[in-house]
Amino acid sequence: MLGVLAALVPIAACPKPAPPPAGTGDGGATAPEVSDTEAAPPEAAKGPATFDVVITAVGEHKIQVIKVVRERTGLGLADAKALVESAPGAIVEKGLPGDKAQEAKAGLEEVGATVEIRPAA
Repeated sequence: MLGVLAALVPIAACPKPAPPPAGTGDGGATAPEVSDTEAAPPEAAKGPATFDVVITAVGEHKIQVIKVVRERTGLGLADAKALVESAPGAIVEKGLPGDKAQEAKAGLEEVGATVEIRPAA
């Protein structure tokens, strides 16, 4: 049986691999470098990811608006009424994705409220 040193001698005698040619870095195995101008666009260029739904005017059917706000938010009657009465500028829902914000806006406009969708702060 071979000892540890006897087994290592043949390995040490093996030639070492040649370094890669100059200018290829590690032999071309890496991805090409991307300049700052080619990088992914900044978050601002993509637009906001989330939106706030804001009542700017309640309209003539305040009770129906309160019902829709209760359905969308899960608030109790008193809280939903207070929220609707704080319009203009009452934020009904915060941080919604675009499609959900459009759904909320459509539901509120259907009962007569005037609604804005603003980028979430």
